[in-house]
Amino acid sequence: MLFSIVILNYNTFQETLSCINSFVKIKNQDNIVLKFVIVDNNSPDGSGSLLKTHYEYDESVNVLLCKENLGFSKGNNVGYKYSLKYNPDFIILSNSDIEVKQKDFFNIIISLFEKKNFSVLGPDVYNPVKKIHQSPIFLDRPLDTKFVQRRIVKLYKRRLSLLCRSFFNIKPSFQMNKRTFNTNDSYKKESCNGYLQGSFLIFSRNFMEAFPEGLYDGTFMYGEELILYYLLKEKEMLELYSPDIQVIHYEGVATKKSQGDYYKSSLWTNREMIKASYEILKVVKDK
Repeated sequence: MLFSIVILNYNTFQETLSCINSFVKIKNQDNIVLKFVIVDNNSPDGSGSLLKTHYEYDESVNVLLCKENLGFSKGNNVGYKYSLKYNPDFIILSNSDIEVKQKDFFNIIISLFEKKNFSVLGPDVYNPVKKIHQSPIFLDRPLDTKFVQRRIVKLYKRRLSLLCRSFFNIKPSFQMNKRTFNTNDSYKKESCNGYLQGSFLIFSRNFMEAFPEGLYDGTFMYGEELILYYLLKEKEMLELYSPDIQVIHYEGVATKKSQGDYYKSSLWTNREMIKASYEILKVVKDK
């Protein structure tokens, strides 16, 4: 079985090395072949060139240097489409700040595919710093125009709050910095009606055949998981969450390094989330 693992790099040289090493360490079966595709999103710190030099003589690793920052979806799609040349059984899209520890990780994926015939698989994504399980983001929530419109209103309210606090130089509170993930035990159960967290996604050949171009690329960052969920539902394809596999997500490395102070970073994130929400609204309305 051939796994092509796409890792998006942006100013995260050491994290990308650690991510790849974690996969290599658990690869203990002769029937598993790993190919790595690093996509550097025009990192200003030169980490893309450093990675290319580092892996120059490693035939299992290819480093692709983008001439501009393409964002999440387009950047990942560069690696996704490059991966297709290997004719892989599975393509994994992984953040650079991910670590995999399970020794039977790849065999579990193969077993789940044989049992469920999934198109996209998401693992339990655990953040050890915040001590939260980030996937599924939420369950049983239809993606329609009302839901997206409510989301846009909330984002504009948050933007106003951020601007006011920034103007009056009010110290950020913990609650302001807190992102909402599932707060119950939904991560403990297998499900096929939830929105998978996008830091780590596994795609089978079912998905590759239906979506040869990869992810919907109308967004720069944020909202990709919602659009993916919607498009898969439209085609009646299975998006599976399984707690049988787990990855560790040291979230925020790339984001913190690419933004300045807290309010500048938060306003940038908020702006991108608003833009993404309008793109989601367009997708939902077009169907």
